[in-house]
Amino acid sequence: MRLDCAVLGGGPAGLSAAFYLARTGLRTTVVEAGVLGGRCAALGLVSNHPAFPEGIIGRELAGRYAAQARAHGASFLAARARSVEERGGGLLVSLDGGALLARSVIVATGSEFLPLGLPEEERFRGRGLEHAPLDAAHLWRGRSVAVVGGGEAAAHQALRLAEAGATVRLWVRGADFRAVAPLRRALSCNRRVAVRTGVSVRELLGGERLGAVVLEEGGRRRREEVDALFVLVGQRPRLPGLPERAPGLFIAGDAAGLPRQTSVAAGSGIQQAMAAAAFLSS
Repeated sequence: MRLDCAVLGGGPAGLSAAFYLARTGLRTTVVEAGVLGGRCAALGLVSNHPAFPEGIIGRELAGRYAAQARAHGASFLAARARSVEERGGGLLVSLDGGALLARSVIVATGSEFLPLGLPEEERFRGRGLEHAPLDAAHLWRGRSVAVVGGGEAAAHQALRLAEAGATVRLWVRGADFRAVAPLRRALSCNRRVAVRTGVSVRELLGGERLGAVVLEEGGRRRREEVDALFVLVGQRPRLPGLPERAPGLFIAGDAAGLPRQTSVAAGSGIQQAMAAAAFLSS
């Protein structure tokens, strides 16, 4: 059976798009290999989402997005989308174990964090070096870890790790910390987090696992031991292979390069779902 719409990605943008399309009676499937809710599910208290004056825990918010899409008839497929191409008057989505044919596709695959660009980075990936926010922060209880980054993702990760019982060093490469004021206040009040600005990671050291880094601060270099380093220094859209232009293909949320806010992603998902619905009815 050909779908009306395949939604690639199960974050706020994808789930909002799926909810909108499914409630209009369109056959809609969400393709997501990871946790539904995406990066939102790994957040602590989300205080900048409309309609929640006291804030809401990221996992709960992600669950609500998924429940709403499911309640209106969207289906879910645990798979990763590899590419999209025009085929037989529709769009063929190649998966890591099959394929889907749909009349339209909404790409809501989010963004990915940039690497530091150091020679040993790939060697230590998953071995003490993480390039994405980690939901299982409890694994680092009692350990000494570092987060490098100057935005909200880095701030949230530092707070999650500290709340789980880790001792956290937050290294900001520039002179300014870009996180919003409530996050900066939360960090300054947390005795488990030490924030330093003007710090750059220059080398990664270790054997089978990352064990230490060489930092540059104020023109001087020194070695510091770490149990883990979380690299959250910047993001770019994470996209499967796509045709340059194809009828029925839409991009939403972080994948479209929009400001990385949950509510912005959700609104973008609805907007692109409306565009897809209009395309399908034309």
